[in-house]
Order: sequence, then C-alpha cells, then structure tokens
Amino acid sequence: DLLKGDSQLTLVDVPVETMMPPGTLWVGEYRGIPEETYRKVNAIKCDRGRYAGRLVVEIKMNGELCGLDARALSPEMQPKYLRPKHCNAKSWLFPFDLTQQIIRDTGVDYVLLGEGLFHSLNAVNFRIPACCYFGANNFSQDNVLQLLGLGVSEVIVFPDNDAAGLKAVDYIAEMLKELFTVSVADISNLPLDEEASLLKGKLVYKDLGDISKEEIEWSIENRKRYKF
Repeated sequence: DLLKGDSQLTLVDVPVETMMPPGTLWVGEYRGIPEETYRKVNAIKCDRGRYAGRLVVEIKMNGELCGLDARALSPEMQPKYLRPKHCNAKSWLFPFDLTQQIIRDTGVDYVLLGEGLFHSLNAVNFRIPACCYFGANNFSQDNVLQLLGLGVSEVIVFPDNDAAGLKAVDYIAEMLKELFTVSVADISNLPLDEEASLLKGKLVYKDLGDISKEEIEWSIENRKRYKF
C-alpha cells in the first residue's frame, strides 16, 4: 500500500500528451555535474521552439514521462524555468525514479529535499538520495504522496541560506510532521559565493547545487530534528 512505498502506485495523473521537445543529448559537465548524471535523467539541449537553448530534463514517475523542466543557461535568458502549460511544477518531485533507485541500492532511510533542479542533481551525482520541489512556494500535498512512494521514514530538508529558504522549512515541515521524521540539514558550513555576493552587494552563500560531497555529508551528519 501507499504507506509501504509501493512504487507501482500512480500517485498523480500523468498528462499523456507530454513529450520531450527536439534537441540533442546533453554533452559535457555543467554546474560541476558530469555528463553521466545528466544522461541518467535524459537531459537534452533543446535546439528549436519554445525551449530553444535551454537544458531540458525529463520528469518521470515509475517510468512514465509526466512532465519536463526547461532551465535557462544564462541570466539573460528569462524566465529561468519554462514548463508545458499542462505541467504544474508543484505536482512533481525530481528526479523521483533515479532517487528511488539510489534508496534501493544503498538501503538508506532518508531523502534530501531541496528547492531546485541542480540541488537534486548535485546530490544524486554523489549517490545521495535527493529530490527537488521546484521552488520555495511550490511544495504541495502531491509532493507528500510522492515522498511516501519513496518508502523512506525521514525527510531531511536542505534549505538555501536565505530568508525564503528558511521560511520554506517551516511550511514543508508542517505538511510532513504526521508521516515522517523531519530533520533540517546543518547549513552553517555552506561556503560564501564570492562572485554572487559581489554581484548582488550582499552576502550570498553557496547552495546544495554547488557544494562538494563532503560538505553535503557533513550537513547530513549534523542535521537536527525539526522542533514543532
């Protein structure tokens, strides 16, 4: 049943008309994440149409293509994210299937929960189970069901070290408290992003998408149970 994490359950409706746009398989490292990891989520660089010039990844659940996310590759390319009109970003966790396989292979009983695409890809590159929920305001009851489908007992929220990220922890924890052990990763070791700090004129810290395996593992080892 759902509480036992049956991976065959259809937790959300899959739009049958969803399909990947035209493009070429992603080649090379980007944001410190190797090509091999991008290939595991069938990433492409779209070559024409609405998503031209963007990094596009499949959003899959139980082998079914249920959406896609098209990420801008430069600050000049706006908006940062584009998705099909019928694919509501807050309906999905990414990358669900890859993270589920890591949990099965490693036997760990937790999943990291971060905000963005590169947050989750950076962690799964190190074989650390992680999912993103596409934005601090997007976490939903659909996502709670999907976390149940992963079959873990603990969710470790890994916030960005800013006001929005820390506020999101409270919102998410409240939704999870009846079903999971909820912990918060220790982000006190996040290094300063000097380039972003100079650009924005304020202190900006690196996030889950830009830190090393050792830094992620330290944050996990020093996590704290969320106090309700």
